[in-house]
Amino acid sequence: MNNITIEEFLELTFQNLRKTYDTDNKFQLFFPIKRDQKPRYSEQEARVCAIKTCFDKNIKFSVETPTKGEYFFSGKESNKRSGSIDLQVIIKEKYYNIEFKFGTNKVDNELEKFNENPDNVMFFLFKNTDKGTIKTLLKNITNYTCKEDKSKNISPNNLLLAVYILETNERAIVKVNSKEH
Repeated sequence: MNNITIEEFLELTFQNLRKTYDTDNKFQLFFPIKRDQKPRYSEQEARVCAIKTCFDKNIKFSVETPTKGEYFFSGKESNKRSGSIDLQVIIKEKYYNIEFKFGTNKVDNELEKFNENPDNVMFFLFKNTDKGTIKTLLKNITNYTCKEDKSKNISPNNLLLAVYILETNERAIVKVNSKEH
């Protein structure tokens, strides 16, 4: 059994991302180069770095874990189907659902899937940010968790927000308690 916390798990994942981004990359994973000779960044590298942390720390995990509930896709009733969680890990006998996003501060569709599990992480990866990016992200999460329509509220007791910025190596892990809103 592993003996680390979810916060330590996320910190190790941040460190793996740093190794991937560094120009003297001795890490196996790298960001691929596009036709225009610029790197392509995505949430997939963050997920792979988290999976590497699972292997390194002997943490059980599943990828693209199906949800129990059904969700609307493309806004049509006929498009209602199970969703999937990017990564589910078991740490200290708790199941954590983790969703990864790159370069966006939108949260609605992902947070709704978290109603099924009390322990969840939204992991945001950015190449860089301006002064409004994180502020907007926090506002979007607050707005979603405090919606007037309580049926759409995120119900977990705790949501961890993990943010990593590649260019500056800045990182944050923030606990969002939906019961406080």
